[in-house]
Amino acid sequence: AKWEDALQLLGEMALSEVDVDVISCNAAISACDMVGEWEHALQLFNAMVESRVEASIVTWGALINVCEKGCKWEKAVELLKSMAHGKVVCNTITFNATIRACEAGGEWPTVVHLLKEMAQSRVEMD
Repeated sequence: AKWEDALQLLGEMALSEVDVDVISCNAAISACDMVGEWEHALQLFNAMVESRVEASIVTWGALINVCEKGCKWEKAVELLKSMAHGKVVCNTITFNATIRACEAGGEWPTVVHLLKEMAQSRVEMD
């Protein structure tokens, strides 16, 4: 599977003392996202944090999206909140993915809360 290849390549980069950066991590997280491997994506994100690789908007979007696919609405909301406390600004993509995760979980009060938060944050709704 390509996601496994991506994770293996990332591990080999680290062992070869090649700098693992946000782009290579995003590629591996996105590969996990494509097949719904939310646990591996989150493990990779935790490794990024430990290695002090700063997450980008692409990182956050892929993480929230994979949580949506994995029916992990609670984790999607947690990631969105973590993102809001960091240096990256939440956008339409990250809000929508979190809202979809909550919809899939039947968490309608959370959906309404996120829509209000989107409006308050002046994030464009689509």
